[in-house]
Amino acid sequence: MTALARDALLDRIVAALATDPAMSLSALAERLGVGRTTLHRHFTDRATLLEAVRRHGVARVEDAFGRAGLDRGDGASALLRLASELFALHGVLSLVFTEPPIIDDERWADSIPELNAVIRRGHEDGSIDPTQPAGWLEPLLWTTLAAGDLCTKAGIPRADAHDLIQRTLTKVLAPPPR
Repeated sequence: MTALARDALLDRIVAALATDPAMSLSALAERLGVGRTTLHRHFTDRATLLEAVRRHGVARVEDAFGRAGLDRGDGASALLRLASELFALHGVLSLVFTEPPIIDDERWADSIPELNAVIRRGHEDGSIDPTQPAGWLEPLLWTTLAAGDLCTKAGIPRADAHDLIQRTLTKVLAPPPR
């Protein structure tokens, strides 16, 4: 299987698992419209499949960080672009926020240096309220994205949830009026 075909298969697996993270391999194969043997050819067991999903999801998150252009513009604009890019990963986000998370990375345990650098830049350029530390804003970003993901599962259209995320973060990041 080519890397492109494997990525496409993993995207479909992520979308299916986002609806039911505990889905069995048999149910997953049925959902994907493939035979169990097809899945077993690529993933010997559920643990192997979940590890492939984890690596795939981490790569998608890293790609989102790259697409956001965190080195462009003021800190608040960069953070809002990042939120948009991450929210576009709705299947991946669902598996990041499930308990226990299926997609995670040990590098995410404490903080993400690029995110902290954007927040620091926003403090320095005046686009982010300097009284709000990175240790507050980083988890706030992730929980706001989780809220958006939950809202879409409850039936709120993705575009509306995206707008709510952007408005929430814009208001939180804004420096106090002088």
